[in-house]
Formats: sequence, C-alpha cells, structure tokens
Amino acid sequence: MGELTERIETLRSLGVVDEAGYRDLRRVVSLVSEACGIGAEDERLAPLATHLAAAFGRGSNGEAVCPLGPQVLADVKGSPLYPRIVEICDALTRSFENSLSEDERDFLLVHVGGLLAAVQAQEGGEDS
Repeated sequence: MGELTERIETLRSLGVVDEAGYRDLRRVVSLVSEACGIGAEDERLAPLATHLAAAFGRGSNGEAVCPLGPQVLADVKGSPLYPRIVEICDALTRSFENSLSEDERDFLLVHVGGLLAAVQAQEGGEDS
C-alpha cells in the first residue's frame, strides 16, 4: 500500500472522512492522476486529498473556510492552464457525493492548478 492510500485510509479510520468522503477521495486520486498523467500514489496528490478531507468535514459541520485572497485566485485564472484546471475541477465536483462551498471550490482550483503547473514544469512544458 502506498503512502497516499495509507493517508486516505487513516483519514477514514480516524473519522476525518466518512464513507462517502472516502469514496470521493479515492475518485479524486483516480481522476486527477489520470488527468495529470501521474501515478495514483504520487506524493503531490497528498495536499489536495488532505485539503478535500478537511473540506468535506467542514461542509458536513456547516463550517466555513476563510476565502482565498483575490490575488491568488486571479493568478490561477490568469494561467494558460486555467481552461484545463476548470475542466478537471468540474469533473471532480460532478463526481463527488459531498458538496463544496464556493470558497472550497476556489481552493480546489488552486490545488489542481498548482499540481498541473508542477507536472508541466517537471516535463519541461512551455506554459509553466
């Protein structure tokens, strides 16, 4: 079992995520790894999975997350990768059993954008 799988299992066993959250996290790993062309145990997926686990918990408890600063979101929206980021995020949110607030969706955009940029930079992409 890889470290990311162990992390998700631990989040479930500690009650950070319920069974629906666990299934959502497994879908995240599958969809994002495929979309980014990386392995399902790639350590760069861990921050996204951990943030989403916390987001699902906040959503079920009615807690809000502090919104992102406007410049952070503007940077993501200004990225040449933005159309692909939105495509991946939309596929993720459609697959979730849990729902995310608008602020949590913004964080999802940032996480996916950062991951795509890192993968592209590693591969020597021109748009990084």
